[in-house]
Amino acid sequence: MAQENNALEAVSTLTVRQTDSVSGYDRDLFQWNKFDEDGDGCDTRNDILARDLDNISKQDKCVVLSGILDDPYTGDRIDFQRGQSTSSKVQIDHIVALSDAWNSGASHWNESKLRAFGNDPYNLAAVDGTANTQKSNSSADEWLPANAAARCLYVATQVGVKEHYALTVTQTEAQKMREVLGSCPTQSIPQSNGSGLVRLVEQNGKTKHGYPFVDQGNVDVDSEVREYRGMSSVIRQDMAAFLYRWAGSPEYTPSNADMHRFRDVDGATPHAKEIWWLASTGISEGWLEPDGSRTFRGMSPVTRQDMAAFMHRLVGDYGPAPSKSIVFSDVDGATPHAKEIWWLASTGISEGWLEPDGSRTFRGMSPVTRQDMAAFLYRLAGTPNRDLDTDGAFIYSYFRDVNWSTPHAEDIWWLAMKKISTGWIVTSQPSPLPSHPNQVYYKNCAAVRAAGKAPLHRGDPGYRPELDRDNDGIACE
Repeated sequence: MAQENNALEAVSTLTVRQTDSVSGYDRDLFQWNKFDEDGDGCDTRNDILARDLDNISKQDKCVVLSGILDDPYTGDRIDFQRGQSTSSKVQIDHIVALSDAWNSGASHWNESKLRAFGNDPYNLAAVDGTANTQKSNSSADEWLPANAAARCLYVATQVGVKEHYALTVTQTEAQKMREVLGSCPTQSIPQSNGSGLVRLVEQNGKTKHGYPFVDQGNVDVDSEVREYRGMSSVIRQDMAAFLYRWAGSPEYTPSNADMHRFRDVDGATPHAKEIWWLASTGISEGWLEPDGSRTFRGMSPVTRQDMAAFMHRLVGDYGPAPSKSIVFSDVDGATPHAKEIWWLASTGISEGWLEPDGSRTFRGMSPVTRQDMAAFLYRLAGTPNRDLDTDGAFIYSYFRDVNWSTPHAEDIWWLAMKKISTGWIVTSQPSPLPSHPNQVYYKNCAAVRAAGKAPLHRGDPGYRPELDRDNDGIACE
């Protein structure tokens, strides 16, 4: 396989087959990790761990005891420790799955060729265990890495493996390969001296993936009457706009493929550009419909578990560091986006609800309200100094339906201040609300206690949810 072999052009050279599956598949036929194929005295799994992990430690000369994986499939950094309950965090993936190879032509191979394929380093990569489990036996049309930065190399490697072993593709698989590689038309097939995914994700001051919060300055004051409608659910098309603006409105021109990605999104769809950007970066793939098309469902509310996934994919390795040990009683390994929810808890972006029995719940299937989303995005940005008093006191009257008793009021004002949300312009005259100087406001609980007003109960002058850390209706106990 030549280094300059163009991956997109090579798709057309692959043979398209009509059948999806061939009987007789047995994973053991490939004898994965049963032989020392390169004769170095080490099994294949440890060879790949030693190749793909950094800062490794070994027992004897072969067994990898620990290391750090910059995972290509998720973009996450994984601390690997060998052990009965920890080794599975990092698994070795066959980039072209063994069952896919069987269906693609391997069913006719002899024992030595099956074993060679099952242990070929070119087709192997150390990856996040959960992502590998999710992929299972999928081909390119059925699964792609969540990390959009990995997709071109991932598909190009699959093309290279199938080309080298004369394996076939289905029509839908070839179509998906062309779609992915169409976004990177100069992508070549990686050389065969190591997986093209190795070292894809670099950190420690090198290449980072994801988007940091970008402060684009403060919004200008105007005379419009606006509402924020904090108790309304966030709909998916508005969420696309929020995340795009939060990231600084990155320079982006939709490709023709982007504009035909979702059958229910066109140029007339509100926030179409932001929706296409969301999809092009891998933050949202929408829904795969029975007819093979994809939909975005822009008017549907965003659930809390989906928002966890969107935010985690948005920031990548720019996200805040874990600092808390919050456990949600309604989240386990079977919960959709459990990993992202746990990350949300570990960083303090969401603390969920404190229940009467003392447990905490996340309520992942509940819609995200707009006021909660303001808090999520503010914390996702690292809780920067709001400077509302000094830099834009006008913002306190920006929304006629937001005052100091509104949950997450300061986060909502920050969202408006940083041009992430402008709310709705309304034509009716605003109801008079107390302006900021005339309201009872305590900066923190120390100020409440100094005024002799502690504790504050929900509804008391000066009560704010931000002062009520356990959300029990009593602040500054």
